[in-house]
Amino acid sequence: ETSKNAFVNNVVKSVIPMEEDAVKTDISVYPNPFTSKIDVEVFNEKSSAITVLLYDINSRLVYKTNDIKQQAGRNKISVNLPASAALLPGSYVVSIMVDGKIAKVVKLIKVN
Repeated sequence: ETSKNAFVNNVVKSVIPMEEDAVKTDISVYPNPFTSKIDVEVFNEKSSAITVLLYDINSRLVYKTNDIKQQAGRNKISVNLPASAALLPGSYVVSIMVDGKIAKVVKLIKVN
């Protein structure tokens, strides 16, 4: 299990390098593990465009939302992953972008 976590951490670092000037914002991603829906709670000080990207363990982008315009304050975004995405159970990495900059990266586990 430890080697698997190390592998996932390396995927996170190689696929989605955090930017030096990453946006400072309060973001929660849940549930973990997930089935077919991911909820993202974002607290912004100003109106922003949020993008959610989902990568598989092989660093492939498997799902991306369009920019979602959010007002200042606390917002909840529900991402219903389409059946066409055909996501297998396993480890995934979610990247949350705010106004085009990576704000948070989270490891998630997909279950049936």
